[in-house]
Amino acid sequence: MNGYFQGGFNTYKLISYKEQLFMSKMNNNTVWVSPTAKKTECTLTISLLVSNSIATIRKCLESLRPLLEQVDSELIVVDTVGKDNSDGSLEISREYADKIVRFEWCDDFAAARNAGLKLAQGKWFLFIDDDEWFDNVDEFITFFKNSDESKKYNTLFFNKHNYQNLEGTSYGEIKVPQCIRLTKDMFFKGRVHEQLTVSRLPFKHINAFVHHYGYVGKLSKEKVERNEKLLKESLRENPQNMHMWAQLLAGYGIKTAENRKKVKKEAQAALKQFEQIQEKDNGLQRDGFTVLAYLLRVLMAEKEWLAALETKEKYEELLKLSQYEHCILDNLAYILFINLKNEKEATKYVLDYIKNYCWLQKHEEEYLNQESFYFQNDVSEAKLFGLSASLLSRERENENWQKILNTATKLPWANNVKYINRILAIVLLAAYHESDLKIMQTICDQITTNDGKLPLIFGIAVRALKESTEVDEKEFTSFVARIKSKDSFILIQQALVAEGTSVFEQKLKKLQKARVSCTVPNEELFSLLIRNKLDPTLHTESLSYEEWLAAVNQIVTIYAKKRSQIPAFAEQIEQVWNLCSKRELLLMSLRHNYLFSPDITTSEIKNELGAYADNVVNFAQMIYLPELLAGKTSSMLPSEIRFGIFVQRAVNERKAGHEAQYLANLRKGLEYYEAADRLIKRLLREYDEKDQKQQQINDEMVRLGSQVKVQILEMLQQGENQQAESLILELAQLLPNDLEVRRLWALCHRGV
Repeated sequence: MNGYFQGGFNTYKLISYKEQLFMSKMNNNTVWVSPTAKKTECTLTISLLVSNSIATIRKCLESLRPLLEQVDSELIVVDTVGKDNSDGSLEISREYADKIVRFEWCDDFAAARNAGLKLAQGKWFLFIDDDEWFDNVDEFITFFKNSDESKKYNTLFFNKHNYQNLEGTSYGEIKVPQCIRLTKDMFFKGRVHEQLTVSRLPFKHINAFVHHYGYVGKLSKEKVERNEKLLKESLRENPQNMHMWAQLLAGYGIKTAENRKKVKKEAQAALKQFEQIQEKDNGLQRDGFTVLAYLLRVLMAEKEWLAALETKEKYEELLKLSQYEHCILDNLAYILFINLKNEKEATKYVLDYIKNYCWLQKHEEEYLNQESFYFQNDVSEAKLFGLSASLLSRERENENWQKILNTATKLPWANNVKYINRILAIVLLAAYHESDLKIMQTICDQITTNDGKLPLIFGIAVRALKESTEVDEKEFTSFVARIKSKDSFILIQQALVAEGTSVFEQKLKKLQKARVSCTVPNEELFSLLIRNKLDPTLHTESLSYEEWLAAVNQIVTIYAKKRSQIPAFAEQIEQVWNLCSKRELLLMSLRHNYLFSPDITTSEIKNELGAYADNVVNFAQMIYLPELLAGKTSSMLPSEIRFGIFVQRAVNERKAGHEAQYLANLRKGLEYYEAADRLIKRLLREYDEKDQKQQQINDEMVRLGSQVKVQILEMLQQGENQQAESLILELAQLLPNDLEVRRLWALCHRGV
């Protein structure tokens, strides 16, 4: 078969299989070299282990294509299965590869990696597997095209997403140093979970990441079992290899009692070996610490607190911990001492965690150098602020305001806005009690964005404290208003403080000029405008429905605590704000909260029910087609809208004096809105009681009437017609439709 075909970015001549291979021998590994492969040094060598991953190999290679096309590079494929056993992955990789080295699989990942490494001609070496693919390689391209940048660093870290489900919704993210400047002394070691023998500073971390589904589903169990077998074989050969011990423990995990039992047994055996090692280099120290941390986790999971404490104290002395490892141990020790009811010791470890973590943040290269993928969740901003929140919450209970502020000064507030929600209110409260505006100003300066805005969480925290009993609302508002900021929330606080003074109008103009909206957490502005009889349209018209709904919910929440003020507040709104959908949505929500309150009286229901129904119908008429609201109303409408329509009809019938229709519409409305069951049944019960009372009166009149009728008959029989006539007339007024009264009248006047 002769001719040419386009293979990825290379062009190959199609001849017989033996003829097309440029064969060479290298350490008993057969190497195929593309005719267009680079013969001299290049910038980057990419080494790819290929097994049988037909589902992902194309994704992997296509993700590398931009790198291979835009950077002076080569692709070396390490074939670990052979042509005869390949599922097609090898043929696909031939379209892209510069070199393919045949590696006879011998359960040794390091040896397989080294087979590719020995062929590398790049200044840099990047290695991945065929079940991984990059999401985007632009940052790699930028890095290698910038000669100053690529000369400055020796190791490039990128991210790996290790997925736990096929949907890709659950994964752990780790930083991996899988791109490194190539040196002659570099090689891989370790039969499984192989690692390079060198780790060279300086480091750089980029945000590029690879997807990795290698441990999902059935593959996970198979790989874990394979890894356990290889690791145990290696440990029998070298029982003091702490790296293998650490990998073995990581493979077990501690979720089940069975696995915890395994980890405990193996970790204790590993630490005995660790004690016997005389010279412990940094790598061995790190792996020894990993073993210790796993053992502590197991003991704590089994609630063996004293055993965990004894183990910690024994082995901590043998280890020279890095700042990163201090953080891991600080977190474990905090949990340990909390469960031992020793809050003083627990506090000490939180403060130590803060110190070490902040040091790591200031030393990015050291952070990367010290980082452990085993315990990444234990060393993070989330963990830092979680531990701090736990500490500050206890100090809040004890009203140790100054201790709270001392801790707050040590925390890295900048760039950590998403983690501060649990502690910001506590620090605000402490600053208020200590009258320490300086610390609040410092924190606000750190969390303010470049355009001068504070995060929403700041306003939410302030609003929460105002609604609590822990502060005097006016004093606290005045305290917050003293913060120097152009943020709209602070401007509102300043306007609230100025309300009723000569400078209020000036503050208000500032808000109007900035077109500050009433969205959360600025909803206080709305009440401020209404109190001062000002139309809020300017500050609400730009809000989306979702933004206004959030503001409505917050306003309703505030007024739910002062329910009696809702009717008056609603009337004030109607006086200054023209009819619009936003107005009606707020009014129906406020009145709903009022009417559905458990302690409302029947007279209060009657007073506000009509206004509530009008708000519901007005709102519906502005957003729904008229035909949906007519007649029986459309089933497409929300249940409360349908309820409101029938309540409005009921109220109108009551005004017209049509009680039967009034009751019928109330019952119809209740069919669509079960939440109104208690409300409507109270009104229906009132009418039922009224009917029962009338029925009792009617029954009594019938009883009395019967007695009078007997008396009239006796009078007629005795010829006392004139006296009987006056009684018949009185009885006719009481029982106007009674036929027997009419017959008595006829008897009385028969002979007349």
